Amino acid sequence: NSEEIDESQNKYSDIFNHNVYGIHIKMQNTALSEEKPHICIGWSAMGDLSDVATKDELGVKYDATWPDAKVRKRGQDLGQVWRFAKEMQIGDYVVFADGDVCHIGQITSNYYFDDTPHEDQDADYANTRNVKWLKKDILRSELSEVFHRSLMTAMSVWTLNDYKSAISDLLNDTYKKDEIELPDDNDIVVMATPEIANLGVFV
Repeated sequence: NSEEIDESQNKYSDIFNHNVYGIHIKMQNTALSEEKPHICIGWSAMGDLSDVATKDELGVKYDATWPDAKVRKRGQDLGQVWRFAKEMQIGDYVVFADGDVCHIGQITSNYYFDDTPHEDQDADYANTRNVKWLKKDILRSELSEVFHRSLMTAMSVWTLNDYKSAISDLLNDTYKKDEIELPDDNDIVVMATPEIANLGVFV
């Protein structure tokens, strides 16, 4: 118990040394299960991506699977898959935006491909990473407007590094919605731009 108390008093300060990602898992999934807490994405028709070493190699797999994909969609898809399979690292943090709530976890495994049939999870969710869920069922209505908006993207995987302080506060139960100033609209656009710009490497 003493270890738990010490951890709670100095929780998760390492978030500032790691990346933070947002994730949507919209189809049926068991991400929050006690037996196998994890995050997962689709695009599983490409097969196991463990041996993919470069973005070009990933592009070859993508083109073989979806040869008719439009350029913009290709770029967006590849950006997200690369981020999940190759960019994320053990120790990075993740916010699972799940309807009216969100859950915060920490990645505990490298990428792996799990195509074992699971009765309660969609078969397309074979691209997997294990996580430790640190805080579940945070009401999204309790978040600042700009933080809430950041979870409303159409993407499956995106970066949330601008919100490390807020996520740390949520984990430490010190988050106060009213203390966070909303940026003006121009700032919001600027915040979104790097995410979009990153997709250009695949175009």
